[in-house]
Amino acid sequence: MFFYRYIIPIALLFSCVLCDEWRNTRLGIKNYRQEDYSEALDNFEKAQKSAPDNPITAYNVGATMYKQERYGDAAHQFANAIKNDTIITDTSLTADFLYGIGNCAYRADSMNQAVELYKSSILIQPVSYTHLRAHETSLHLVCRLLLE
Repeated sequence: MFFYRYIIPIALLFSCVLCDEWRNTRLGIKNYRQEDYSEALDNFEKAQKSAPDNPITAYNVGATMYKQERYGDAAHQFANAIKNDTIITDTSLTADFLYGIGNCAYRADSMNQAVELYKSSILIQPVSYTHLRAHETSLHLVCRLLLE
């Protein structure tokens, strides 16, 4: 009786929360790909409310804020992703989170901080010179600094 009265309803409630996170994340990805960043952010934030400790969700929110040129907010979300990365054992994700914070620092004209964050990211997961060149700009040759 206890099982049917308490356990099953709790399991159903938990599965509904996961369904909301999954549904909102999928909608957010669709909006992001269509470059509708306002809708993407709305959906990713809904997913984040369903699973506030999920580092991937924090990364999605941060990436969308970055596209909206909200670099400070994006950096905060990437930092939250690193903080909550205890549930994921893939270190390449941590490298991506650091890289995202580095991009935010770069956009905020904090070149020294950006370079240090990029270096930290590369130490975790080395990338190719071609990948680095893709993020090079005519004003600041950030990637060349990393290779020195």
